[in-house]
Amino acid sequence: MIIFSLGLFSLPEGFSQENPYRPVYPQYNVFPGIIIDNDTLPVITLPTLVVYPRRQLGNDRFSREYILLAIKVLKVYPYARLAVEILDELKDTLATMEKDQARRKFLNAYEKALFSQYKADLTRLKVSEGRILLKLIDRETGRTSYELVEEYRGKFSAYFWQGIARFFGENLKVKYDPLGEDRLIEEIVRKIEAGQLEPIPISKKSQNK
Repeated sequence: MIIFSLGLFSLPEGFSQENPYRPVYPQYNVFPGIIIDNDTLPVITLPTLVVYPRRQLGNDRFSREYILLAIKVLKVYPYARLAVEILDELKDTLATMEKDQARRKFLNAYEKALFSQYKADLTRLKVSEGRILLKLIDRETGRTSYELVEEYRGKFSAYFWQGIARFFGENLKVKYDPLGEDRLIEEIVRKIEAGQLEPIPISKKSQNK
């Protein structure tokens, strides 16, 4: 991507590049409004801001467990975000295909490419890291891993992979619970989103395959 210096293309305020004598009017944002006592007031919806207490981490058991959990979340969070990107790409591509046979052929090839690219990294995840990843996929996509497999690969595939997961003590139907069991994970993810923590990036080796 080429980045041009704004300074090279800046013009005096109020003038256009095509006609320096024609004023350029600023563009305004239009907000919904309400009328109160004959006054029109804009209505702006602000994002929810969650403030977590500053944690004084030491060498006690909770601190050690919290730091270990943070390391795991920082490691798998990029893969959860990658899942969102993959789903968006799949939706856009499948929307252009009318025949089921073409869709199945594309999904098979896409799945094979994904396995080839990320299998080595994902198989190195610890069981606890994989469990967190399953929960974060639900958080980021709004659907469990079981539901995603069922949608794109069918009920039989979802049932099959759920059986494999159960064999290893996992559950593809696991739901994310940010206010309960997963409240500490949610706290760490919110700090990542706020730029307070830096996730561990996916290895360049995997991205360049």
